[in-house]
Amino acid sequence: MIIAMNVINNSNINIADSSRLISPVYAFSSDSFEKERQFQAYRDEFAAFSAVNLPLGKTEQDGFQARRVGYRLGGLRIAISETEAFSFETHTSQALLRDDQYWVLVLRLQGCADIDFGDRVARYGSGSIELRRSDRPVRGHVSANKSMFVYLPKAELAGVEGLMEGLDSAHNERPMHALLSQYFVALGGTLPHLTLSEARAVAETTLATVRTCVTYLPDSGAQLRVPLMASRFQMAKRYIQDNLTSPRLTAEEVAAILAVSRRQLYYIFEEVGGFYSYVRSLRLEACGKALLEGRAGRSINSIAA
Repeated sequence: MIIAMNVINNSNINIADSSRLISPVYAFSSDSFEKERQFQAYRDEFAAFSAVNLPLGKTEQDGFQARRVGYRLGGLRIAISETEAFSFETHTSQALLRDDQYWVLVLRLQGCADIDFGDRVARYGSGSIELRRSDRPVRGHVSANKSMFVYLPKAELAGVEGLMEGLDSAHNERPMHALLSQYFVALGGTLPHLTLSEARAVAETTLATVRTCVTYLPDSGAQLRVPLMASRFQMAKRYIQDNLTSPRLTAEEVAAILAVSRRQLYYIFEEVGGFYSYVRSLRLEACGKALLEGRAGRSINSIAA
């Protein structure tokens, strides 16, 4: 049987007709099986990823309603799942997820989940978001539920890795920005109606929304302050390096990119001598390298400019 997470790996999407609606890249329904076989079919389908069990008082003879549909939007993989109650434990190694290449964002649209983190059990109700690494084993119990699973490529969230680590649900119970859950609720209702031409734009918008909501978390939390500043500094360094020759590279521009005030930007660069000192040192270093390498006979004036 095709493993459920083809939603992660299937890339054979024909985009010749951009006005067509996107099609699911994966679908599973227990309705395709006889009642007494429904739960076993669900268990077999997800055996590569987790061990699932029925709750006390429920037997396989009772049947098991479960549906899952997966979409691919550019680099994003999104799955919508509806099931009856069950308990689960994911495997330590999830090879089809390529281990540690994704953040998994789980939004409970209906119902709730009790996730066991060893030292505590956290409840995620309707509208709440759980964030975890794709290679981290998880166990818990879900009620009858409808849930959205969003697989966020880590490569697309470069610069906020430290903050994402700080928000990992295994280590932090701090709620994510309320706008994020509202956005994904709206996205879930929109997915079946998106055209192929809209899919890429929606993927870019989704990643931008995640980055923005993470960046706008309050700085007051002691647990998040350090990774937040560190991730913003990394984002700023990348932007400065990519725009080193631009005459429009100013504190105001970089602050806007990071979604911080100019005062916060100066604080971020305080330990490296200040924003403009940092930019000037990088430009001088680039000029020195260009002079040493000769740069195809360019004059000193042109390099300095």
